[in-house]
Amino acid sequence: MTSFNEYVSGEIKKRGWSMREVSRRAGLSHTTVTEVLNDNREPSWEFCAAIAKPLEVSPVRLFRMAGLLPDGDNEEMTLDELIQIMNRLTRQERENVLKFAWFLIRDRGANYDTDTD
Repeated sequence: MTSFNEYVSGEIKKRGWSMREVSRRAGLSHTTVTEVLNDNREPSWEFCAAIAKPLEVSPVRLFRMAGLLPDGDNEEMTLDELIQIMNRLTRQERENVLKFAWFLIRDRGANYDTDTD
């Protein structure tokens, strides 16, 4: 499993940002970001919430990765990620995702009202 620091550093690298850039976007000092990502300081609730926004990830996911919350089950983590994704889509895109999800349920022959799998 990827550590908190590896995950956040990887996300920053994917975006081509410097530590100063992610610090600016998160509203954190460069020193704080550097200390946390270099394992010289533990990530706090505030740090995780601030860094989640520019990375466009669920703060809950970062809270768990940082050990601030107990690990959730995979289903709960997937739902958190889906909510984050849906929040980033346009209204029309959200409607299309919902239509596709209903298509998948119908396609497997499920009953909408009683199937909870």
